[in-house]
Amino acid sequence: MSPLPAMGADPLDLGYTVFKIRYVTLHHVLASLTRLGADQSQTISNSSRAAIERITGTPEATAVTDGGTRGFRNTLVHYDPRSAASSLEISEPLFGLVPFYFPDHDYSSLSALVDRCAHATAQGLNDWAGYR
Repeated sequence: MSPLPAMGADPLDLGYTVFKIRYVTLHHVLASLTRLGADQSQTISNSSRAAIERITGTPEATAVTDGGTRGFRNTLVHYDPRSAASSLEISEPLFGLVPFYFPDHDYSSLSALVDRCAHATAQGLNDWAGYR
């Protein structure tokens, strides 16, 4: 099996851009659902709150939205790696940011986590909407 390309070493690389889109979109969907579920001024049903909790309460969703990883999301969106500048490694996938913000992961395992989380989130939203 060939090694993964250095996602991030070439910002024009499609894989780098696709990962960013997947991660940032997933982060925002989960963050929005979390805010909706926590907003007591919203009149949503208990079953809807439970559906939101099932979606946002998984270990994968928690990892994606953890406050300690906000800098990762911010760097992907704003290209502002100041908090992780000393950890940047241009030749590493995503410039070496993954182990800085996700110490238990490398690019490959984080990418797999994002895939599992996106799948579970989509399934949870479909279940909530009554699609089978």
